[in-house]
Amino acid sequence: MVVEGIWLNSYPKGVPKTLEYPLKTISDTLVESATDFPEKPAILLAGKNFKTTKITYRELNQKSTNFAKNLYKRLNIRKGDRIALYLPNFPEFIIAYYACQKLGAIVVPLNILFSVKELEYHIRDSGARILITTDVKTSSPSNLEKTRIVKANLDQLEYIIVASVKPYLSTIKKHIGSIVGRIEKLKASEFYFDDFLKEMNDFELPVLEIDPKEDIAMIPYTGGTTGTAKGVMLTHWNLTTNFYAAYHWIIPLFNGLPPKGELKFLAALPLFHLFGNAICMVFAIFLASEIILVPNPRERNFTELLELIDKYKPNFFPFVPTGYIALLNHPKIHNYDLKSIDFCLSAAAPLSVEVMRKFEEISGTTILEGWGLTETSPIASANTPIKRKIGSVGIPIPDTEVAIFDPEDKEKRLSFDQIGELGIKGPQIMKGYWNKKEETENVMNSQGFFLTGDIGRIDKEGFIYIEDRKKDMIIASGYKIFPREIEEFFFQHPSVENCAVIGIPDEYRGEKPSCFVVLKENSTITEEELMEYAKKGLSKYKVPSKIEIRKALPTNIVGKVLKRKLREE
Repeated sequence: MVVEGIWLNSYPKGVPKTLEYPLKTISDTLVESATDFPEKPAILLAGKNFKTTKITYRELNQKSTNFAKNLYKRLNIRKGDRIALYLPNFPEFIIAYYACQKLGAIVVPLNILFSVKELEYHIRDSGARILITTDVKTSSPSNLEKTRIVKANLDQLEYIIVASVKPYLSTIKKHIGSIVGRIEKLKASEFYFDDFLKEMNDFELPVLEIDPKEDIAMIPYTGGTTGTAKGVMLTHWNLTTNFYAAYHWIIPLFNGLPPKGELKFLAALPLFHLFGNAICMVFAIFLASEIILVPNPRERNFTELLELIDKYKPNFFPFVPTGYIALLNHPKIHNYDLKSIDFCLSAAAPLSVEVMRKFEEISGTTILEGWGLTETSPIASANTPIKRKIGSVGIPIPDTEVAIFDPEDKEKRLSFDQIGELGIKGPQIMKGYWNKKEETENVMNSQGFFLTGDIGRIDKEGFIYIEDRKKDMIIASGYKIFPREIEEFFFQHPSVENCAVIGIPDEYRGEKPSCFVVLKENSTITEEELMEYAKKGLSKYKVPSKIEIRKALPTNIVGKVLKRKLREE
């Protein structure tokens, strides 16, 4: 039997199974929120060593319009031009993002940890004409200095715009590195961000013809942890249909459509990553919500994060599994009030069942685990607020279809509880990979499904279970071993804080599992004792050939363990 639409029977009461989507651009949503809630706070920047800074929706809309006018008039930026944002979580990111949308320009968000080599690749590949960065010195060379090196190597990069973070600081401290304030001498073709916020009342932007279904809003990059990074072309339609479906998905939490102008989102994820960008910014602004910005989420101070929750009372908290693990193991978590949070959303990596249960017990909130990829804008499925299955990533959101395909035959569908590669079809599926036609064709089948590379299954109620990434599956002596199953087993041990399992080459078995473990503070358990634990609880062929205790595991910017780096060792 082919699995098709069985999840619709599991839809909560009040959630529509299909929707009529408004034909809007990303900038339309900001304009609407600013029109309906002009004096509501859009951005709250706060934290240790930072002045509490608020920007209303009226101010955000005006600033983004001013910035767009300056880009158009002074730098000749037009529809389709690419603009790279090399920025941390500061208001400038949001202002520049929406200015680009008002121009029909395409945003290319960049990881602020990129090296010169990585930065140069992304600029060259995307064809960005402008790069916007800050004067923050968190490393040597600084991000501005890296940008200057890249500009010297690439003629296509015409301009650099520099945002100073000094105005946001209460004092000049080393919280986010050495702050240089306003650069004394800008080089040719460099500009101050603030200078592009000047009003141009004698000039109006031309009316643009933007086709939400065809025109690209942003090009985030993916795949850099496993090979050459690919630019994902996301249209206005991809993004707006995705957050509109999410808007209806949480109806049961509010006994109706979520109220606009009343919610608070805690943005503790980097805005240059699509999870943080789409949920903490685009979705939040669509809802006219207050965005509580964590300025430097890549170096999370979890005490400060708990203090922000306790003080500013966010009710929507999107986060990642490693973050929940860290909060769960914080020695003073019980000293802070987390009751304002209506629910948490976990994505970007699998969340351990044990971690979910323990965090919910301590916090009193509910974690809804979801699933998606950069290519799906990003949400494909999520547990419902009414019915969820622990360990599952839920059921497909409205107008999204998920199917299981034979890993060896991308056209062959599988049935209930058969394990295969998960495919997704819906309005949120990317337009394709930027300048990579062959790679785009490789991940699509003739039935219109995007093949995710995730190995999983669908049960008879339509709930999806992710077993592993296709590339992470271990085949040992003919047996298929899913690392996540072994990792879940180790998470149940009271001494284990985090773990990762990879397959390593073996002459006899082909591959064999190897396990890397991070222990909780003050734990004294040995590798030998963990191996005995594994032998007692796992099937013989799943027992790791090696267990190594480490102080930390390599992770990317949102906390996903980089198994590639472990394999490279």
